[in-house]
Amino acid sequence: ARTDGSAVSAAGFVEPAGVEVTLRLQARDQFDNLQVWTAFTGGEPFVGQLVRPSGGADPLLDAVTLDLRNGRYELTFTQTVASVYEFTTYLGGTGDAASVVTNLGAVSGGVFVPVVINPGPRHVPSCAATGAGFEAGTNDPVVNIQSVLFVQEADQYGNRRAAFTIVNGAVSIFTVTFTKTTTPQLGRQWTQTYAIAAGATPGVHGVVYRPGTEDGTTIPPLAGNFTVAIGVDGVGIRSSPFAVRFSPGRIDIAATQVSGPGIVFDFMNPGTVRAGIPSYFTIQARDAFGNNLVKSPEPPSADRGYFDVNIKPFGPDFDGKNAQGSVMDFGNGTYLAQYTATSNALMLLTVNNGLVPSSQFKYQPVLHGPIIPRPGEDPFTGTGGLPYPDQGRVFDYVAAEGEFQEEGVVVVILPGQLDPTLTQCADGTPEGRAVVGGGSCPGSCGTLEAGKIGGLDMRITARDGFFQPKNDKDADLELFAFLEYFANARDPETGAPLVRGPLNPKTRGYESLWELPDGSDNIA
Repeated sequence: ARTDGSAVSAAGFVEPAGVEVTLRLQARDQFDNLQVWTAFTGGEPFVGQLVRPSGGADPLLDAVTLDLRNGRYELTFTQTVASVYEFTTYLGGTGDAASVVTNLGAVSGGVFVPVVINPGPRHVPSCAATGAGFEAGTNDPVVNIQSVLFVQEADQYGNRRAAFTIVNGAVSIFTVTFTKTTTPQLGRQWTQTYAIAAGATPGVHGVVYRPGTEDGTTIPPLAGNFTVAIGVDGVGIRSSPFAVRFSPGRIDIAATQVSGPGIVFDFMNPGTVRAGIPSYFTIQARDAFGNNLVKSPEPPSADRGYFDVNIKPFGPDFDGKNAQGSVMDFGNGTYLAQYTATSNALMLLTVNNGLVPSSQFKYQPVLHGPIIPRPGEDPFTGTGGLPYPDQGRVFDYVAAEGEFQEEGVVVVILPGQLDPTLTQCADGTPEGRAVVGGGSCPGSCGTLEAGKIGGLDMRITARDGFFQPKNDKDADLELFAFLEYFANARDPETGAPLVRGPLNPKTRGYESLWELPDGSDNIA
């Protein structure tokens, strides 16, 4: 017997995956006479087997034998795995060397027919993408740092093609579309163009891109979550669209933002800070393109954090004391800063000694949360729009002529809460000025004659817990004074000293407890 040599060369034959292959067999007797089928001599048990020498899954494939009942047989198989094979024909059972058909026509002296199964045409849904961020266990690409994703052409059976698909004389490339799926700029989208590089591996499309960067625009690169859709004519490759995250770049102090109540210049609103009461604000570390960091950078050393907060008085007299804040690192690129001032004055607040520019201090009414966007800002580009709302409540520091210009903002430190143990009482007359603390009046405050108005003259200076003079009123506290008794006034029957309650009900806040004859206030 021998195979039909019309489709077989000395090197065997080549077919694409998934194509049905038929080899024809002519039965002969030992004298090379054609075997004619009869009811008594036909129906020889010829079988064929396709073997993949390299092994792998299912390396053996049995052919289907069709007896044409004329001394001819057809051995048919369909192989979908691209590789190099050997096709062997047996008379009887497979694996018996004595029954191997060796008269293989053009394959002189062989015991098998060499078969090469090549990948079929490109099948877009079977093509696959690889690269950083596209495969499990790989690092996220970093914004604006060149990266490459690879798209491997494949046939419908998943065989990797070793040739590019040509359409109208040119390589048919894939469409690659990036879409932002998180804020800011939610929904922004662009298509990445690419070209096949010289020397590229046939069948492998290398798409060179800069993560988060849209070619041909001046819009800063975006970090965050994206979907990446890859396909041809609306048909996606395997697993498309891909969920990919682009990481922000290295920290840039000049782009880092500061926000929250503790940076607001305001005499009356809740943003105002008080001496002795901790004030808080948020620091958001960002990269040079304005992307929020999602992981805090390593601090300069083990004994100090990445950010420092300082607050100091300024102005002609430089009254007051410096204060240094503390910063808590949440590990995700955000920090909680806190400081406690002890002087009521205009103070200069700086972060990292002014390395964070004044322009990066943004008004934010709450401690945590994103910066309020600009009205009219383009949500897809992050550009345009009006100034930040209420940004006027944050005062940039402007040095006076001849003074050093520093980067920071001005905050108003109001006095702390009233402290009666430090509040001072003194003789109100021009001379003397004896001062005492704790609410006690010195003996030189004057003599009050029983039954007559006047004679007692004193001056009270309200102070907070840091001995700073009060220039405001605490709604929940009051300062009052009273005479405990008149030394020479006694009850005519019992002889006991006459005790008086508080003088005048006008005691809320720090208003005058007594009035001068002209009705004016004598409290300093």
